[in-house]
Amino acid sequence: MFQRRRKVELIDAKSYPPVVRGADAAHFVSALKSEDASRRANRAVLARTGQLRDVVLEYVAELEEAVRAGDDAAAFGEAHDIRGLAGTVGLVAAGHIANGLCLYLDTLATRGQGSDRTVVLLHVEAIARAAHAEDDATRLGGKVAVELAMLVARKLSDKFNIAAE
Repeated sequence: MFQRRRKVELIDAKSYPPVVRGADAAHFVSALKSEDASRRANRAVLARTGQLRDVVLEYVAELEEAVRAGDDAAAFGEAHDIRGLAGTVGLVAAGHIANGLCLYLDTLATRGQGSDRTVVLLHVEAIARAAHAEDDATRLGGKVAVELAMLVARKLSDKFNIAAE
């Protein structure tokens, strides 16, 4: 399993001071589930879609750099960030393909095995193309994501069989 670059401190729930009273929390949760909150959140995301897409493209550039450097851990981190944000800004195909790359790299890291550079490069190229495409028709993302998922499944089963021998 890859270590994330950002440091997280876990705080025991019992020692964490309450932020709001129970009744206020119930009201807050209810307000968050309202249609008005959903509309406002969607408007906020739409207003920032261009900026958020630029962030995804920065992650793609960092992913490409990590792969050039042969750094699977950094590549995993960037692919993880892409899969988390891409769908939110309409880059669904890039998110799905990045998810496949995360699955591949994480599984190999858990097994203590190295990645197949060709598999990684195919994913990175597909993520970059999907993230830079102007519309869904040119992304061909669904088909590419499925094909790459099948490749990952085969490669992981091959590596598992080699490791088992």
